Amino acid sequence: MNLFSFSSTIRAAPILANRDARCSRNLITFADLKTLRAAMPRTITPLPEPGAVAPSAPIPRPRRRMRTCPITGLPARYLDPVTLTPYANLAAFRVLRRLYAIHLETNAAPIDLLREYRSGNISVDPAC
Repeated sequence: MNLFSFSSTIRAAPILANRDARCSRNLITFADLKTLRAAMPRTITPLPEPGAVAPSAPIPRPRRRMRTCPITGLPARYLDPVTLTPYANLAAFRVLRRLYAIHLETNAAPIDLLREYRSGNISVDPAC
């Protein structure tokens, strides 16, 4: 079977259209790359020249700075998606969520709750 043969017929489904609906399309066709580059000189990613070789070296990513867990003081491996606070382990995550619940109940500032927890004035059981 030749994929490029045009001998087979194609049947189109009936077009269902709302006659009151409005739609428009704008199509731009360029004859060659020179015309395209002349019409749209600025692109986010520049178009490669025809026959250009892709760069072999990977693009360097910016280094993420190491974050510290405010509960344990250990390097934080995870990030709480609700509070966007870095944490080191499950116990620290549970403490963060309990402090967040207290924040929602009392409307106290989160940094004040963290200070109270660090000073020992707030007791949070990490096992719950």
